[in-house]
Amino acid sequence: MRRALKIILCAVVIIALISTVRYCADPYDTQTVTYYEYQKSVSGEGFILREETVVDNDVPGVFEPYVNEGERVGRDARIGTVISGTPDENLMRELNDVNQRIEDIEESTTIAGIYQTDTVRIANAVNENVKSMRQAVADGDLNTATELKREIGYLKNRTAQLDGSEPAEQLLSQLYSRKTEIETAIGSVQEIVYAPIAGVYSSAVDGLESYGTEEALSALTPEDIDSIDLTLNSGEKDERAVCKISDNFIWYLAAKISEEEAAGVKPGAAVNIRIDNANSPEVAGKVYYLSEPVDGSCAMVVSCDLFVEGISSLRRVDYEVVLQRETGLRIPSSALRIEDGHKGVYILIDKKTKSFRYVNDNPFRSEDDQYYIVDAKYTPVGAPTDYVPLKEYDKVLIEPEKVK
Repeated sequence: MRRALKIILCAVVIIALISTVRYCADPYDTQTVTYYEYQKSVSGEGFILREETVVDNDVPGVFEPYVNEGERVGRDARIGTVISGTPDENLMRELNDVNQRIEDIEESTTIAGIYQTDTVRIANAVNENVKSMRQAVADGDLNTATELKREIGYLKNRTAQLDGSEPAEQLLSQLYSRKTEIETAIGSVQEIVYAPIAGVYSSAVDGLESYGTEEALSALTPEDIDSIDLTLNSGEKDERAVCKISDNFIWYLAAKISEEEAAGVKPGAAVNIRIDNANSPEVAGKVYYLSEPVDGSCAMVVSCDLFVEGISSLRRVDYEVVLQRETGLRIPSSALRIEDGHKGVYILIDKKTKSFRYVNDNPFRSEDDQYYIVDAKYTPVGAPTDYVPLKEYDKVLIEPEKVK
């Protein structure tokens, strides 16, 4: 008897649990709305190219620049001189020192003016810059190290002006006189070198300058991308090339991609670009060119006219080009319905009733046709004032017809 009662009691408990689960669970097939981001991109290793004009040294001699690496110059500006003959190395070193001192004195007022005219404060600033310069050299950041070296020179010269009795004008006059003497002693002929175009000065001529013209960029092949890689690896340089002037307004990313990746690349389309080596955020650009496929590969060129910190000295880079990005609410494709000419979905309310929620026309549809991405908080024109748009965590009915 007791055993029979136990069996009956267990059966009652099981039936109660089943009833509770059924009551708590949705009686219909639903899918929860979630916020979703779809992204289609290509990534890999590419090359930064620009329109660059190489300045050749047709006169035998030593090129002495007047401007610093990365400095912007105007068209026909004096960027250096070629000193003919075989210069004395000691004189050349002295000439470089004299030029540096002249530059330091002429710029010292601008840089050191941010500090009080107190030699102790300037000395402290010099010490801090020396520490920063050593760290920059250790990190391989030569551009920062060069700028810090210049600033140290400016600050030291400012201290000399405060402590010394010799006016800066007199010292400059003496330095310019010595500069003339050294240049005369170094060689009998000097040829001034002028910038052929306006742009950014650089002494880093690496053999890739010819690839950055519009004609070359618009005709790149996958084989050309391989040639760029080989040229950069070889380190070969035209001995006549003394420097180059680069267009700093627009830059290009050139890369070789697979034919499958190229299927999503549309010339002229807007894209987003991220250069990993520059540690910079994404910037907007566009697809400048896409070659015909050759042996399963294509050459892709993306252009950008926005400034990216740290990119000016880069050639070989790791990149990501975002071809398409869609964000919104994700809904199953099978749930989409049309009511009174409007697209939308039915959501389940209180486990027993349904309500229609509109979605925007032409929503993004996944390549596998499994889901749509629709606009969040979409409300069509003419909707009732109390209309509640589709939102995250709503339960979309897969088969709303079953809800009566």
